[in-house]
Amino acid sequence: MSSLIPPSLVSPGVADDRQHALAQLFGEALAEIDVARLVTSDPMSVDARLLPFMIREFGAQDYIDPDLPELVQRRILKHIWQLKELHGYDAGVKLGLQLLGMSGQIEHWWQVEPKRQANTHIITVDINEILYPDEGGHFSDRQVAAIWKMINGTKRHSQGTELRVGVAASAKTFVGVYLGTRIRATAPAIIPPPPVVTIPANRALVPTAYLAATARALS
Repeated sequence: MSSLIPPSLVSPGVADDRQHALAQLFGEALAEIDVARLVTSDPMSVDARLLPFMIREFGAQDYIDPDLPELVQRRILKHIWQLKELHGYDAGVKLGLQLLGMSGQIEHWWQVEPKRQANTHIITVDINEILYPDEGGHFSDRQVAAIWKMINGTKRHSQGTELRVGVAASAKTFVGVYLGTRIRATAPAIIPPPPVVTIPANRALVPTAYLAATARALS
């Protein structure tokens, strides 16, 4: 096995057999380590085991939960300085949502008539990427929690936020409101068409625990 420490690097004052043997031992040990994989310069290619350290080093805890998919963590880390630079701006919120695989539209209180309560806004999020496919799809608790975490990490802390969550789809979808929250949601088109229970005919019940009792089918 070749050594990474050539004997010529051993100080002449201690260049005896013992020192050469020690240099050889260290060289052989280092040869087993792929040093390039330990360099934390590129979040997209760094060893996955180093991602938790990069999150702390870059101060990205406000944007990343450790259980986020690895690719999403890498995307956020790659753009972490841009996220920090845009903190408090709409562009920062939209960038953060984009890194989660979503898109966002923001409507401020002063952009509507009649105007809403000052210093508030409504963020409508269209989900294009399911972060936790095995936990209820688009509207799982952890999916919504990841959205809130990103919004809270990128918006101005003094802003009041109403969150509306939807799914970008060309097929018919159903709109409802989360039980016990302020979240208005668009259910994924994979939910079976619910039975019509009220007049007009496009009012219906959505058979899922994630949505409230009323929904409206969209064309």
